Amino acid sequence: MKEKKRCEDCRQWLEKGSNECCCGWKYVNEQTYITDHRCLYLAFGRRCPLFATHSQSLYGKGFWYCLEHMRNLGNAKVCEEVLLEAEKNFESIMESRIDWRRRLFPEEYRISKALISELVRKLNQKK
Repeated sequence: MKEKKRCEDCRQWLEKGSNECCCGWKYVNEQTYITDHRCLYLAFGRRCPLFATHSQSLYGKGFWYCLEHMRNLGNAKVCEEVLLEAEKNFESIMESRIDWRRRLFPEEYRISKALISELVRKLNQKK
């Protein structure tokens, strides 16, 4: 009998025949796996595009969420509103999170803006 596989990041059971997890982990081969560091909140079949920065676990094992979803996990309505807001204003949210020190150096600021544009392009491709 074949044993079910678990995600190497969050330890959730994988669906039969699946090589990827809802947390973003993807099985590539025996030595390599790719992790997606986005918030794990899911609603309407869509996942929050913001970076996961907070975990309920003291040691960082388990589920990771963005700050707003972590604060409101008990309130589904607020979490759904946060998701819709993050999708609608992703670029401006990410731009507001650029460290003020990077803005002092035009080249570093340009690199940060280019990274945000690349993230927006990737998110639009997934839709």
